[in-house]
Amino acid sequence: MYLRIATVLTTLCITALLSAGVVIESTTKDLATGENGSSKMYLDKGNLYIESTGAEQELFIYRADKKLMWAVAPATKSYVEMTAESLRKMREQMDAAAKAAEAQLRQQFANMPPEQRTRIEAMLDQQREAALSQKATPQFKKIGAGKVGPWNCTRYEELMNGEKVAEVCTVPPALLKVAAADFAAFGGMTKIFADGFGEPSGMALWNEIEKIGIPVETIEFESGKKVSIETMQKLTVQPVDAKLFEAPAGYRKSTIEEELRRQAGEAPAQ
Repeated sequence: MYLRIATVLTTLCITALLSAGVVIESTTKDLATGENGSSKMYLDKGNLYIESTGAEQELFIYRADKKLMWAVAPATKSYVEMTAESLRKMREQMDAAAKAAEAQLRQQFANMPPEQRTRIEAMLDQQREAALSQKATPQFKKIGAGKVGPWNCTRYEELMNGEKVAEVCTVPPALLKVAAADFAAFGGMTKIFADGFGEPSGMALWNEIEKIGIPVETIEFESGKKVSIETMQKLTVQPVDAKLFEAPAGYRKSTIEEELRRQAGEAPAQ
């Protein structure tokens, strides 16, 4: 009797740890460099775990209950914790640094020849316009039908300020045999970025994606040219280990500033 009770309890514990979730495997291709990459995504209970390979392995975890994200760097056994508040502080620091740099540059205008001053002012205006364009609301225009792997999909152009920035081929969640709620992690994660950076365009993009379906192929464009392609290769509904959504044991907690210095090849601050 006790053995049977122990067996039942063990089974219940395993079921709790390995609940049914969604696993998506995708491939990416950088059309400029020819570099290929891959990613594996685990979604469960509003949480998200992404493992991607390319130049180096990267891990990304979103926890719905904690309203935070961890960007994990296996190469340095470190991770960065991000919340809406930490991103907001980083944005304020970046804005202040950019304004100070522009003010200093404009002070130097008096000593510049008119042609050089005009050229730099035009460059600053372009940078401002580019920053404003990032806050524009994306629009999707249906352009036809397509087929990606085993999935029949609908193709849309994504337009920002009238310029084509992407092309997606989407499938309704029901045809993928999943529920829209299975992808709630993307909405929660997008909200953290939108709140942190003060740019509602990210949420607007996710709201549109919710309407048109799940992308099984995404082609990104720059200045009218294709620059990258991401393709879903496989989607399965299977048990997902809850431990995936924990910060890796034995990893050091880092900061965004330290990680940016590392990526730039700079020595860590002492």
